[in-house]
Amino acid sequence: MKPLKLDRLTLVLFLVLICLDVVALLFAKMATNFASVDTSDNLGFYLNLIWEPSLWISLGLGPLQLITWTKILSKVELGIAYSISSVHMPVT
Repeated sequence: MKPLKLDRLTLVLFLVLICLDVVALLFAKMATNFASVDTSDNLGFYLNLIWEPSLWISLGLGPLQLITWTKILSKVELGIAYSISSVHMPVT
């Protein structure tokens, strides 16, 4: 097995991806917390959720995550990239 060598750009891309993942998940959690205030029914929750800016920020980060992930996969094998990018799970 050959040693893994990552250039500086790839490491920066991994760091950006992990930060984007964490921020997107935190904004999604914030949106659901704010939307659930003062609602006892599901319809009210979803109506509140639609108007919650943090939900839209979380969804807006998705394309940035996709672009970053695509750039990473052009430089590193999938098995290695997936293992490294899964670091965001314990953080959130």
